[in-house]
Amino acid sequence: MSRIGKSYRGSARNVIVFIALGWQAAFTAAQCLDDTILSDDGTSTHHDIELLGDTLFVGAHWETSDLGARGVVRVYTHDGQDWIKTGEIASPNSAFAREFGYDIEPIDATHLLVSDPGDDGGVVWELEYTGTEWVLLDQIRPDNPDYFARFGHSIAAWGNALVIGAPGDDSFDTGQGVVSLYERDSDGWDFKRRFAQRDLDDIDFLWWSVDIGDEIAVVGGWSGSLAYSYSHSGSNWVRKGRLTLDDPDSAQRFGRGVHIFADSAAVSDSQAGLDYTGRVYLYHTNRSGEIKPYAYLDPWFDDQNTEFGTDITSRNNWLLVQDSQGVSGPDITYVFRHELDDLWLPYLAIEQDESDNQPRFRDIAANDDWLAAAGQMGSDSGVILHSLRPRCLCPADFNEDGSINPADVLAFLNAWNAGDDAADVNQDGSLDTRDVVWFLQVWGQAGSCEN
Repeated sequence: MSRIGKSYRGSARNVIVFIALGWQAAFTAAQCLDDTILSDDGTSTHHDIELLGDTLFVGAHWETSDLGARGVVRVYTHDGQDWIKTGEIASPNSAFAREFGYDIEPIDATHLLVSDPGDDGGVVWELEYTGTEWVLLDQIRPDNPDYFARFGHSIAAWGNALVIGAPGDDSFDTGQGVVSLYERDSDGWDFKRRFAQRDLDDIDFLWWSVDIGDEIAVVGGWSGSLAYSYSHSGSNWVRKGRLTLDDPDSAQRFGRGVHIFADSAAVSDSQAGLDYTGRVYLYHTNRSGEIKPYAYLDPWFDDQNTEFGTDITSRNNWLLVQDSQGVSGPDITYVFRHELDDLWLPYLAIEQDESDNQPRFRDIAANDDWLAAAGQMGSDSGVILHSLRPRCLCPADFNEDGSINPADVLAFLNAWNAGDDAADVNQDGSLDTRDVVWFLQVWGQAGSCEN
């Protein structure tokens, strides 16, 4: 179900409290629930998912010591009504494939990067779709592989640039891991340089998460108190600075998740705060390419020992943050909306209740039409999808034209008079006057819902 509450966020100068409008609390994720896709085997773990248009890629690796286990990438396509499984990609290396699908990155509609950090120190495969099947196009391995490097633990691509994290690579004797940068040319992926920090001997596994954008890359760690930003300068990538906190000693897992969107970056500390609930810090890129903090986001439910910020993604003016609560409760995907300047408002929270026969959230992905969350529920693993149609994100925009006006009231009343299930806006299973009252309250208070 969806829950709406209050969220605290602030800048370096102040902290502001925002309380979501009460009418939104009646909105439920069932209005946008499209389908649930369960895995074929019930034992592999969906570690990474990616959406590209109407195609969903699901990386299903194995968390088992069985050396004969094989990870796969499952491909689903939306045909306008349903999600249909259209393919399954196996590792080109039959000898080492248990973690194939650990991280995936679509380049375009016909090219896909898939990592296997357990394949003899790690490898990233590039696959191409021929129209009937996915075939091997290229493989990326470090020149001097370290068996424990976990090369490919995290990958991110943008344009012709690719960054690959190897948190276990100790080839620089720092104990902090290494990030490798590649650029694509006519011959494939050309190695450019490796990044490692020699001045942080007290921080292990620095390069746990990576993301890259148009002119900026951000890398973060699992147990650190900072992350790093790099910018593209001519033909080289140079470090622009550290992303730090006002109180570094308060950091628990700062850099656990990183995400670049527009001219901003989001960096999470999934165990920040006195109750270890987690926090996501937001940074702007200034004219010199430096990233400076401007706000932070907190979960608006007071559950303790959660992990708000285990994954972050965005879609237009929406920022989505995963909260993997583990044994303390059902996992939640929080949705924040960018209103103006540095202002982000809490919008809705999609909660996966343990009583539902559906997977719990583990990883999230979003595009213009869908929110997908992959998870584990008992012995089952799978993906649950929510539509991101205008009506789902803004119930008052009933005719889904991107604006709130009397035409929405007319469309709703026509649907209500016709007995259309879409008019059951309060989701109580009945079409009655309570739906009319609910919709008019929503419509009267909604304001603008443009994306």
